[in-house]
Amino acid sequence: MLKPDNKFLDTLIIGGGQAGLAMSYYLTQKNIRHLVVEGGQIAQRWRSESWDSLRLLTPNNQANLPAWSYHGNDPDGYMKVSEYISYLEKYAQSFDSPILTGVPVDSVSKENGKFYIQAGTQGWVTNTLVIATGHCNTPIIPDSSKNVNQEITQFSAGQYTNPNQIPPGGILVVGAGASGVQIAEELNIAGRSVTLSIGRHRRLPRQYRGRDILWWVKEMGIFDELTDPGSNRDIPAPQLIGSEDCRSLDLGILQNRGVKLTGRISSIEDFLVCFEKNLPASVNQADQDMYVLLERIDNYANANNYNGELTKIEPILLHPSPSNIDLQTAGIKNIIWATGYRRTYPWLNLNVLDAQGEIQHSGGVTTAPGLFVIGMRRQIRYNSNFIDGVGKDAALLADHVNNYLVT
Repeated sequence: MLKPDNKFLDTLIIGGGQAGLAMSYYLTQKNIRHLVVEGGQIAQRWRSESWDSLRLLTPNNQANLPAWSYHGNDPDGYMKVSEYISYLEKYAQSFDSPILTGVPVDSVSKENGKFYIQAGTQGWVTNTLVIATGHCNTPIIPDSSKNVNQEITQFSAGQYTNPNQIPPGGILVVGAGASGVQIAEELNIAGRSVTLSIGRHRRLPRQYRGRDILWWVKEMGIFDELTDPGSNRDIPAPQLIGSEDCRSLDLGILQNRGVKLTGRISSIEDFLVCFEKNLPASVNQADQDMYVLLERIDNYANANNYNGELTKIEPILLHPSPSNIDLQTAGIKNIIWATGYRRTYPWLNLNVLDAQGEIQHSGGVTTAPGLFVIGMRRQIRYNSNFIDGVGKDAALLADHVNNYLVT
């Protein structure tokens, strides 16, 4: 319901991360009166849900937002989280983005073609609305976690900060995407006993033929390929790490360092954790998918006369893995769930969610006229939720917003 202090705008953007700021830039260029509302600070999720040593997975030379790029002295390196937060803060300042921080949205509704947004005592009425709260919204913690004995301490990947935070005892890391393998490695280096439970994953070398693997992906135009609207957007992030030495990180490396590898968890009852027999097939599939990409790179490099030493990457040879582990007997006293994210919109009072709770949209244009979403994984292109890709999506959606406003 409209309150006396509600303010009228053309557009309101919910979320002050890279997607929301890129959208704000293009709306500013079009002189569309708008406001960015952020529940925390700029780049809040990076501030509150990143471990201390985390760096970006993409190289600095791919840190490109509309009219804003990396200008430091390490273009082939990987920004620390603190550096990336500063990068986004300076970006917002560069075009004087109208952003309001520390104001979490409580409700969004629509009546008579207008959106009503309430945030505490503040409210707005807008013609259009852009949701830019991101793809990695709420950690997925399997229901089986409720069956774990209470003596075991449990964390999500977003709660992990550093090895000293984890109580004494062994650690079971669940999930072998980018977060899982990085956390497992850091704990292993710190001298902790680590077991890694593995499901579907993607293996990639950090460097190939003398260049960053993502340089090749961008150079070949893969990032700009349009995605199938019906494709699975919850595929795990590749096993990459941003580091000062540009090193690779995969299951073979972890295994050689003493990390114990197991299959996907099938059940948990008290201290007993049982695993599926998927490990060999999962590892083999990840290897085969990697070789398909590397062959594509080889063909492109040869056709375009790119030099670079060709290094053979061997398949991972697994040690025998257990079908179950008794956590108490094994001395495992901690579990870290690196099992991905889902999206939640408890404040969104609009009939736009599908059976899985995802916003229904096509290229960011939702089923509710005037409502748009940006920053979803593979929303339009393969790099739609990357720093280097979100700007292209923002340009398209800004055109949609403008067209909606003038019709």
